[in-house]
Amino acid sequence: ILDAVTEMGLANKTYVLFTSDNGAIMEAAVTHLTHELGKPVYDQTFEAKVGSVISTAAIPGKKAPILITEEMVAGMKPGSIIVDLAAESGGNCESTIAGETIIKDGVKIIGPVNVPSSVPYHASQMYAKNIANLLLLMVKDEELNINLEDEILKESLVTDGGNVVNERVKESLGL
Repeated sequence: ILDAVTEMGLANKTYVLFTSDNGAIMEAAVTHLTHELGKPVYDQTFEAKVGSVISTAAIPGKKAPILITEEMVAGMKPGSIIVDLAAESGGNCESTIAGETIIKDGVKIIGPVNVPSSVPYHASQMYAKNIANLLLLMVKDEELNINLEDEILKESLVTDGGNVVNERVKESLGL
């Protein structure tokens, strides 16, 4: 399980760093990227390049680590947005206020709390919409019509006529 995902845009690339409860992993990743790029991962223009940040670094039972300082917020371009999903445990942004949305130095900082409680409802809505759309692809003129030319249907079909037809399933089963 990943406790943090930090996304940094540098040298026209996007790097996503995954960390665990041990901050040493983040430090090692930053050191590796610094070496790979041949320049420090963090530079004075970093904030000016960033328009939005979603921070998720939360360690169960501990205060969330500060990843975005007030100085970094002040350096971001006006209109930027920070969504601090670790707000409930103190936040990854120094300026986050749990349960509130604030504007600081022209940057909107959103500190939602109890995010997991809102996920099931929306996840159920999304799943129902996906199933309805899949059925719309499969039913034409009130009859089942599985068009194997359609990439979505082709990849969704597991068996046909008693045979496993999905390549990934075949591979997984060793067929």
